[in-house]
Amino acid sequence: MSVMGPPHATGTPAWRQAQRDHLAEICDTNSQLDVDFHSDVPEFLDADRRKLLAIVSSFSYDVSTIPVEIISQIFVECLPADGRVRPSPPRAPLVLTQICRRWREIALGTGQLWRSFDFTLQSAAWCERANNYPLSLTLRCAHGRFKLPPGFLATIAAFAPHWERMELALQNLSSFSFNIDDFTARIGGPLLALSTLALTVDHLPYAIEQTPGMLKNLPQLRDFRLFNGLALSDVPIAFPALRHLGLWDIDFDLPAAPVLGPLPPVQSLFLDLAGSDVLAFVTLPHLRRLNYSIYSSDDIDTLLAFIGRSACALTHLTLRVHLLLEDFFLLQCLQVLPALEDLCIEYWHAGTRTLCNHLQYLDIVPHLHSLSFSELELGTPRYAYSPLVQMLQTRRRMRTAPGVVPRLSSFHLAFASSRAMLPYGRDAEKLGRLVEGGLRFRIHGRGL
Repeated sequence: MSVMGPPHATGTPAWRQAQRDHLAEICDTNSQLDVDFHSDVPEFLDADRRKLLAIVSSFSYDVSTIPVEIISQIFVECLPADGRVRPSPPRAPLVLTQICRRWREIALGTGQLWRSFDFTLQSAAWCERANNYPLSLTLRCAHGRFKLPPGFLATIAAFAPHWERMELALQNLSSFSFNIDDFTARIGGPLLALSTLALTVDHLPYAIEQTPGMLKNLPQLRDFRLFNGLALSDVPIAFPALRHLGLWDIDFDLPAAPVLGPLPPVQSLFLDLAGSDVLAFVTLPHLRRLNYSIYSSDDIDTLLAFIGRSACALTHLTLRVHLLLEDFFLLQCLQVLPALEDLCIEYWHAGTRTLCNHLQYLDIVPHLHSLSFSELELGTPRYAYSPLVQMLQTRRRMRTAPGVVPRLSSFHLAFASSRAMLPYGRDAEKLGRLVEGGLRFRIHGRGL
């Protein structure tokens, strides 16, 4: 019996596969021999097996010649796009440790693979593998099911200097056995490297009486998002490096003496419920992006007062108007924002005739590049496109100098229903010419 197997060019992948197949065939034949015959076993089979085993063991593969640095980078590219790793044996990075000894060594030596994880029941070993890279943590608890893994808080505290991002969503905590004050105090600190923190704590069985310990010393925090559960007066939002602040459904009590002095150079602010109460006591001269909800005409007065007091040059504004309001009030806001480049208005009626007519005056938001109208609630399936088309034509003709690209470059119209009527006739023709001229135009509806 020859050890060469089927004829193939020596060294080719087909030849290597043939040797592996031949070896498997010999091993299978050997295992099926009668037990009594094994004592005399055919030495030629055993000799062929040893020779083939030596040949197969000597095979080298092209992938094994790739430098470690390149393989390591390829491994990093296998992580989820959002960087949040949920430990799972069939997914990166754990699957990369199961291929061969060399890949396991490379994977365990690549700290970037282990710097982020969506926590379940892992030990400190995961953090240790990160080799001092900044760490990222996502921890979610919902529907009252909250049981910390053994050693969890000790692990967080042990790596306090390395935490860069934390997302803690602790929701529907109906059990009195959980205490947010104790939880955040035992996390450890100070978290000197933490730059992003998203904290959701709602439906607590008790009130929080003081600022959670983990929020007391965050010198590098740039992005802070707070959802539910904590009173803003109990949270020191004056973090020295803060740039982006989001407050959703917060419980806010207006201070007896509003603090009108400047906060850190916050550049973007997202406010939902109680947003007007927040704007009433802050001054943000560096603010460029604002997402704001309007529930009454008083909210507009608060917004105008804030803009005047802060003297901020807003470039991006989203207004969610939750009441039927005369367009005049919206125009008041736009008239004091000459630097605005991106405007999104979410309203009961997406882009009213009056609003479109007023936006034809180019002294209102003259630098507008992107415009979006969205319908908050189900409205009439009919929509008056003529004022909208005329406004877009006027905005597209606006140029800062001969030969310069028009300012308005994109428009988005969103309906709350999929039954909204699409443009037709002359309106459709005019919109088609605007699109041909370079305007990015999109109509969106639920179900479309």
